[in-house]
Amino acid sequence: MGKEYRIIEDDRILIKASGAWQNIIGFNRLRALYDDTSGDGIAEFSDKTLETIGWHATEFHILYRELVDTFEKEEPYQFSGLGFVFELEAAQKLGFAYCANIIKNKISHDEEFATLSDDEEEAAE
Repeated sequence: MGKEYRIIEDDRILIKASGAWQNIIGFNRLRALYDDTSGDGIAEFSDKTLETIGWHATEFHILYRELVDTFEKEEPYQFSGLGFVFELEAAQKLGFAYCANIIKNKISHDEEFATLSDDEEEAAE
């Protein structure tokens, strides 16, 4: 199995993969919805629909981390900073609803968004 893995024999056989965690992250990065392993925060979503939502949401100061927090409440699987959701369509609907609610509220109540720029107008649509 390689030097990064350890076999522990007790009343059962365990495979300890902690020595290979960086390899395991690399194997799974392409399958993850988001990558939060760098310490720089989440820069994008691998799903095109969610990436479009996240991209437009930034015009209203909604961070990718805020969207991820809403997904994490729905119990996605996480592995060392990589995020996986079980129901992608549900995550898309949740992300859209979350952003739409905040954007509508900001347009209605936040002076900063009393007049929208072209980019903000496009994002709001």
